[in-house]
Amino acid sequence: MTSLPNPLATLAKAANILRRQDDPNVSAFGRDVAEWIESGAAEPLDSALGFRSQGGVSLKRAMALAERDRQLRRLHCICWLDLPPAAAARAMNISARRYESDRWPRERNGEPPASEPALTWWRILRSGETLPGTRQIIRVLSNHDIQKRV
Repeated sequence: MTSLPNPLATLAKAANILRRQDDPNVSAFGRDVAEWIESGAAEPLDSALGFRSQGGVSLKRAMALAERDRQLRRLHCICWLDLPPAAAARAMNISARRYESDRWPRERNGEPPASEPALTWWRILRSGETLPGTRQIIRVLSNHDIQKRV
């Protein structure tokens, strides 16, 4: 990442460029950033823009969790589609814990596994995320319309 001599001034210039754009969403974003700078930039920018609620997760973390959840739903469709969410979550949790204790220590620095479900567990762990427990997997699978076939 480039180190700018005055990053706030550079951000203010970028915000002014965005304010003049024809796209109303881009223009509004530019106005919001400019207002944040003009108000003294006291709170974190992601909070000021509504990406993080007080005590909430950062945008980066929210995106990582959304990707993890997408991978879990995809894996459900591939390996456990015939099971309802609660039963699938239990099976997925057993598989994940077994992978994490038996294979992950050997595979963490190597090539990804060739088949599922090990490939998904490897991807999640390699991203730095933790493997969710049964209740979390149930929540992820239950809040998804399985007909969409992620």
